[in-house]
Amino acid sequence: MDNRTRREVLAATGTATIGAIGLAGCTSNSRSGNSGNGSLTSNNGSGTSSGSEKLDHLTIANATHFGNMQHYVMQEHGAYDDITNDLTIKNFTSGPKIVKAFVSGSVDIAYFGISPTFVIHDKANKGTIPVASTRNGLRVMSIDSFADLYKQKKGNAFSAFETKHGRKLRVASAPEGSVPDVILRYWIEKDLGLGDTDSVIQKKRVPPEKTAQAMEAGEVDATMIHEPFATVLNNTSGFTQAELSGNILDGHPVKVVFVNDKVFSNKPAVTNLVKSHVEATKFIQDNPKKAAMAAVEHMGTDIEKSLAIKAMKSPAMNFVSDPRAVKSQSLAMAKYVASVGKTSSVIEPDEVFDTSIYDSVATQTTSTQ
Repeated sequence: MDNRTRREVLAATGTATIGAIGLAGCTSNSRSGNSGNGSLTSNNGSGTSSGSEKLDHLTIANATHFGNMQHYVMQEHGAYDDITNDLTIKNFTSGPKIVKAFVSGSVDIAYFGISPTFVIHDKANKGTIPVASTRNGLRVMSIDSFADLYKQKKGNAFSAFETKHGRKLRVASAPEGSVPDVILRYWIEKDLGLGDTDSVIQKKRVPPEKTAQAMEAGEVDATMIHEPFATVLNNTSGFTQAELSGNILDGHPVKVVFVNDKVFSNKPAVTNLVKSHVEATKFIQDNPKKAAMAAVEHMGTDIEKSLAIKAMKSPAMNFVSDPRAVKSQSLAMAKYVASVGKTSSVIEPDEVFDTSIYDSVATQTTSTQ
């Protein structure tokens, strides 16, 4: 019988280990050395076990999204085992649903977009971002004719399109205040200086997974969209990339890790979480195909393996860990979240970011090299 831990086996077989934490999979699923009963954690504020750095219970909310790739890699490699004795993972289809769960106290850690963190802070004034996940992760995909106009005329492409077609450009949009909506508004209003977004384009609410069909049906002309849906459009005749979000607001955050105050107070556990996340980022950069397969395995949605691998080659697949890489740019985004009424005031970066844990992990990593 092999009595080695899973991490020792992975190391012995040449598979990269991913730090210190162990997960399970689809909506309200549980993997635990104790109960394994699939129930949500009690979140009773007990923190860690007596004399242990591990958390007794941990519930993670995950927005099913390629931008949370570190989370899927950590699941695949059992990286949560050293941080908690009992784990529950809940997959959500939208940020607002996670906001409700986080504010109610039914989840401890959330892997999701930067925008909902502002909303949570505004509603409950609790939670911290200790580590980032992705930045610059959106692409403006459009019909070829608009992409050609944009290449030639930049901001004047919108009025040129309207003159030619007798209508505004129809853009498939995400909910107000979401990351795609914020970057779309920033692109038109700040980067291009064209004035109010609604005066320049006609927005149509279309879920990302239905955008390709809507564009093929001629219902919309463009979209600000994340992977792997951008790759689907890029590989479809008649559509191409008009712009990359990193060219609009360089370094803007997309996905982050948000930790509630109760968990954040357990510094050893959070340090292990951040360390594992940093190692997962490195794994993704070194092994994009394996990372894509981990996402296919653990996202809980139907994504073809070939599409997942293609999406990893996208210029929008920009994985990071350092919270400072996205912190300053979050202010511009927070202003737009407030402007559409999702928060009562602009949330300053220092109110939600804490870089101290990452700095300690980075220092330890450097000192051991």
